[in-house]
Amino acid sequence: MINIPIHWGVEVSADQKAYFAELLHKLAVIIDPGDSLREVRIIADNVLPLEVQLWVGKPYQPGPHLPTGVAVPVEQGNAVASKVFIRKVFFGRSETLEGQLEQLSTLFEELYHCRLYHQTWQRRGYINSRSTDPYSHDLFTVSGQVHDEYAVARQKNIFFGERISLHDEQGQTIPFFIEYGSLLAELLDQALGQLQIRGVSHAPLSVRKSDMLSIAYRFIFEPLTRHAGFLAPIPPAYPLRVPNNTPESSTFYRDIIAPYWTPIKSALELSFDSQFAETEEAVHIISTTIDACLDKLLKI
Repeated sequence: MINIPIHWGVEVSADQKAYFAELLHKLAVIIDPGDSLREVRIIADNVLPLEVQLWVGKPYQPGPHLPTGVAVPVEQGNAVASKVFIRKVFFGRSETLEGQLEQLSTLFEELYHCRLYHQTWQRRGYINSRSTDPYSHDLFTVSGQVHDEYAVARQKNIFFGERISLHDEQGQTIPFFIEYGSLLAELLDQALGQLQIRGVSHAPLSVRKSDMLSIAYRFIFEPLTRHAGFLAPIPPAYPLRVPNNTPESSTFYRDIIAPYWTPIKSALELSFDSQFAETEEAVHIISTTIDACLDKLLKI
């Protein structure tokens, strides 16, 4: 019996509470997030960064868009504990099919993140890097995030493709798949300017690379990772809604990022296809490749 406590930090109707609790339970049975998941907290829309910071003890840096939900692990002695934070905006999307699919997507994603945290702890006995060097610590964290975002996106689309179907313009039943929602070329082109600003300083090299790391993750590697994860289960002949949303549309990607993204993508596929038996090797490849990419970016 899976029992996940829900903390209601905002006013939500009784019907919405019942709907959320039922959806949470059904997905938890399918996903099995592990007993490391201690609580799901429903919070006000504008307090997500603060809530996460209070839980992990350090500032939370969201990407270009504040997510509806986020799952966060914390090491507590000889155990790991995870919490899922869901913003109230989640409950304003249940009246349409599109909104219901967004809710399902959000909750599936955060529960599967918790499953990966739990498996990582069981596999290696820690989540965070043991390095005392701030840059090495952050690089290890980002590499793990890249790995998990790919796994979650790919598993989510496997789930959707197997269980949900829609009708195309001809009235034929087709499976439903998620596609990456932002324009990759725009994010990649934004990254170039921000990275150059962060990289130009008189600080030591490791400090400059640390400053660039979060930008590289949010505007380069996270979008590429999620896009690739979503695409992996989609059949080649499937009619994508945005077929031209590719990284190759960005000159910055073609000229600079592509040689580094190729080994990272291969490592992600290796880990997933091995059912995560090769995860540690994959994270090592991701880490060393991102590090080399930052060295290249510092020279631009």
